[in-house]
Amino acid sequence: MASPRRSLATLSALGFLLLCVPSCSGKNDSTGSETSSDSGAVGASCSPDSPCGSDGYCDYADDLCGTGEPTGTCVALPNGCESGDPVSDCGCNGTVAADACFLALDRTDVSLLGNCTGETSDSDSDSDTGSDSGAVGFSCSPDSPCNEDGYCDYADNLCGTGEPTGKCVARPNGCESGDIVYDCGCNGALEPDECFLGLKYTDVSLLENCTDNTFRACGATYCTIDYPCITYIPEEGEPTKSCGPDFVTECELDCDCLLIEHPECTECAVEDGRLVVSCAL
Repeated sequence: MASPRRSLATLSALGFLLLCVPSCSGKNDSTGSETSSDSGAVGASCSPDSPCGSDGYCDYADDLCGTGEPTGTCVALPNGCESGDPVSDCGCNGTVAADACFLALDRTDVSLLGNCTGETSDSDSDSDTGSDSGAVGFSCSPDSPCNEDGYCDYADNLCGTGEPTGKCVARPNGCESGDIVYDCGCNGALEPDECFLGLKYTDVSLLENCTDNTFRACGATYCTIDYPCITYIPEEGEPTKSCGPDFVTECELDCDCLLIEHPECTECAVEDGRLVVSCAL
């Protein structure tokens, strides 16, 4: 039989352990704020309803701010950012900054939702965009053009007839001299390439809307009638069209002559005063 003194000591030790459980485990009761949970910590999952801590921001892989993929990952704030370029990014918080780094300083991710209203991020302190209408980095359309420092760039190069909106892009500072293959612009003008079209405030057009007596359309490009339009047929994949300056020969418009000089070509015709050729790659 245990002595009364030993039983009393055992009960005292058990009582101490029971009292210690709530406070010694690192967790407070329902009235305390301290917790061992990693919610909001860098590296943890996050969402619009479960934001990150003060040392990070929620980075969504699809840049849809939680409307697509429901969760992102808490990422540490950058220590600083270099001066941004003319193309600004929109943030999940509705502000505009020079790039993703400046948005991160404001504890927000890049947004592809088109939710910005032209308010400039506090972190991008030297920038002042004012209204978003026509500003570089914002949406544009044929009815809502860009400001004089940019032009509307459509991803599908259909000038607003396909995708209804594009993005205002800063005009280039200059362009190198182009070659004999020209690009058509949404404004109906022909320029040596996309850079020269950008100088004229217009995007590349695949609508074949350019007209010029000295140029003919050949797929997505234009060239003078002196150069044949060649359809290149690969072993796999879709055929492509391109102007072919390398096919200018003494044969001129003689298809029989050209097919002898270029046995890789299987078809030849004269259309609208120039050669139209099909050749294997």
